[in-house]
Amino acid sequence: MGAPPTDQLLTALDEKCPPPSGTTSTNTTVDNVNTIFNRSVEPPAGSDIKPTTTTGDPHTAAHNSPRNGARPTSKRSKLPFLIFITLTQLVQTIPLGAGINSGLAIGASLGASPVASVWVVASYPLTQGTFVLIGGRLGEIYGHKAILTAGRKRRNLGMALFGAMAPVGAAGGSLVAAVIVQLLHWKWLFFLLGLLGSVVYGVAIASVPADEPVDPKGRVDYGGAYLGVGGLILFNFVWNQAPIVGWDTPYIISLIIISILHSVLFCYWETRVANEPILPFNIWNAPSFGILIIIIFFSFMSMGIYFWYMDIYMQTIPGDSLIQTGVQYLPLTIGGTINSFFAAWLVPRVPAQVIIGAGCLATVTINVLLATIPADLTYWAMAFPAMLLSAFTIDLVTTSAQIITSNTVPMKHQGAAGSLVGTLLAYGMSTGLGFAGTVEVNTFEDGTSLLRGYHSAAYLAVGMSGFALLLCCFIRIPKDTREGWAEDDESCCGKGTSLTLSLCEGIAVVI
Repeated sequence: MGAPPTDQLLTALDEKCPPPSGTTSTNTTVDNVNTIFNRSVEPPAGSDIKPTTTTGDPHTAAHNSPRNGARPTSKRSKLPFLIFITLTQLVQTIPLGAGINSGLAIGASLGASPVASVWVVASYPLTQGTFVLIGGRLGEIYGHKAILTAGRKRRNLGMALFGAMAPVGAAGGSLVAAVIVQLLHWKWLFFLLGLLGSVVYGVAIASVPADEPVDPKGRVDYGGAYLGVGGLILFNFVWNQAPIVGWDTPYIISLIIISILHSVLFCYWETRVANEPILPFNIWNAPSFGILIIIIFFSFMSMGIYFWYMDIYMQTIPGDSLIQTGVQYLPLTIGGTINSFFAAWLVPRVPAQVIIGAGCLATVTINVLLATIPADLTYWAMAFPAMLLSAFTIDLVTTSAQIITSNTVPMKHQGAAGSLVGTLLAYGMSTGLGFAGTVEVNTFEDGTSLLRGYHSAAYLAVGMSGFALLLCCFIRIPKDTREGWAEDDESCCGKGTSLTLSLCEGIAVVI
């Protein structure tokens, strides 16, 4: 059967999703245009484009079709994307694990106390977390490179690989750092990390195709960026520095007040002043999104506490070497890699609150084990089960949270919502260490009872993760059987504007 002419396609589009009154835009949803994309398409007369048949998913149709010189995306072209986006996540998480295991050793070589050595760990997620939010907005304006080229069916796989790099990078970084710091000098660790980052990011920049910006005419909210980033940095700095210098230090009191003022002004600026806010407040209208964000923050604060204090427990109480401590992180690597795919498999089959709740329950359990671990106990009795179970904390929370966010928040706000999640993941781990440090220095009796201080910090983490677990009861997001991004209903039928980028590409090719 011959391909339908252009006017018939336009008529079909109008019949499926009539444009709002007073407009001439033709809008529809993915399901409504499936019948159109399942037809053979013949190019206009005189065109050098070969006839094509587009079937099934409009996302696939859009990205497999030539448009404005764009390269078609095949399974082979998607593979480099998955590889390099996974490697970039690995490069980001390796320094965290390296800092956790080598923090005490690096701090000691610099003449820092064990309490002050926490900055070796806290500084990296602090920097990463505070600047992720502005990075999301920059990506919307200048382009998230190849974000949409992964396709719908591979989105969960991509996020599973992405999530697997958290435990792999953290545990792998812990072992690599142990070998370098124990056998060489800790400065070589940073040379290696810099070289690794340069190679991975350099190749990724050169090989991963660019995508079209979601909001190419948008502007960066520099005022909101300053207030948000500044407030986060100051608040975190105060909590991590106060255990070292004391809460009665004048600049600590001044900075905590300034950080709170920054946060208040940020909320006012974003809601009342900014025309294009860096954090659109209507993302909180997504189902249970606000509760999910609080759960993520408290969960990762407790995870950061667990990993740091379990590490220094193994080094200071049983007296394990750096390499031995790094090897003891291997259960996290193996279990985390397997569990990340398990988490992605669960998302379309199990309600979201169950998945997140399981991760929070695992977080409570590992901190209970840390809070009750005695001084003279073999690694296999309590530390090993805790390390193995910790794989279920990161993956179940991270993978499911990212997929749930992408399924509940409209596509045009995906950058901001995903960045907010990423911010709280890293920032939560860093800030939690500050809270725990305050508890530790007030309970370890001037350093004469280290184990008591570690236990007290772990009990704080139990309370944080327990609160997150309680909040899971209030999440009301049913299981989502979709494996890709939903269309933005508001942009489809509310404003009479164009559809999401990939759907527009598909319609353009058909017409």
